[in-house]
Amino acid sequence: MPWQMVHFAITDQIHNGSPSPELFIGSISPDAIHARGSISREEKGLTHLVYKGIMPTKEMIWDKHDSYVSMKTTKEWRNFVLGYFSHIYTDLRWTETLYTDFEQAYSGDPNAMRPITQK
Repeated sequence: MPWQMVHFAITDQIHNGSPSPELFIGSISPDAIHARGSISREEKGLTHLVYKGIMPTKEMIWDKHDSYVSMKTTKEWRNFVLGYFSHIYTDLRWTETLYTDFEQAYSGDPNAMRPITQK
């Protein structure tokens, strides 16, 4: 998955260079689960809408966005929710494009591939 700086750069673009603090916090919130220490892929999957190892579709991401954004009417809440779901969408696109291309071109030991992508 992309580094936090990728999520920050996308957040910056969403609001043309002047994103709110809530948008920034939302954009890294799905990965906040890492602060707990040792977590499983399944636990991380919960914060990223992954079900049985399958990433969500873009339609599911935006349907969930719409259901959460309607829970409160404040600008701060809407920005947080937008940041959160843009993070998940970014991860989906990263996986469908850059990571898939890398995976197809990788010729090393398959067991060593994941640690390489996390450096």
